[in-house]
Amino acid sequence: IGHVARYEADHLKAKALLERGAIGQLKMGYHAIVGPYPAWSTNNWLGDASLSGGPVLDLAIHSVDSLMWFFNQPIVSVYASGSRPGSQNNRKNHYVQINLQFANAGLGLVEASWAHPTQMPQNCRVELSGDQGRIAWDYPQISALKTWQNDVGAKEYVMEGENSFAAQIADFVRCIQYDLPVPIPASAGAAALRVCLAALESLETGQCIALPEE
Repeated sequence: IGHVARYEADHLKAKALLERGAIGQLKMGYHAIVGPYPAWSTNNWLGDASLSGGPVLDLAIHSVDSLMWFFNQPIVSVYASGSRPGSQNNRKNHYVQINLQFANAGLGLVEASWAHPTQMPQNCRVELSGDQGRIAWDYPQISALKTWQNDVGAKEYVMEGENSFAAQIADFVRCIQYDLPVPIPASAGAAALRVCLAALESLETGQCIALPEE
C-alpha cells in the first residue's frame, strides 16, 4: 500500500517521538495536503470525481492514514465540508475539510485542496498536540521538525533522509526478496479508504457519518 508519508523523515521522527511519550497522550491531529489542480492525468481522469474521488481520495487519504498511524486508534465518525468550483462541467470538490473522531476521543482535522494557485507547489502541514506538548512541521520549512514540551521548551530537529518514494519501493522489494510481511498491510489501506468514502458520503449528504466497529 503506497502510503509514502510513513517513509518521510518528518513523519517517522514524529511517530518515534509519540511512541516514547514526548508530548504525552495525543489529543488533536491536523494534517493538510494542499496545492493546485493536478492537470497532468491522462484524459483528465482526475477531474472526473466518479473515477478519481477528487482530492479526498487523491490527497486526504494519505492524511487520514497518517493520523490513524499517529493515534493508533480507529476512527468512529466523519464529517466533511467542501467548496466546489464554478464551472458546471467540473463539479468536483476542490477544497475539503474532514473532521475525525477517534475511538479514544481524540480529534483529527484533515485539509485537502486542488484549489491553490497553479504557481504554488504542493504543501504539507502537520500539527500534533498532546497533553504535554506539541509537534509541528510543514514542507516550506522542511529543514526542521519542531517540538514544544513543558519541561524542555522548544527544540528543532534537522531532518535529513533519503527519497521517501525510493525508500518505500526498496522496502517492498526487500519484503519480496526475503519473504517478509509487507510493511503497510492491505488492512491499513482499506481502513483509510473506508474513512474517505465516508467523507465523500458526508460531502453529499451534509451529515456526520458514524463508522461502526469493523
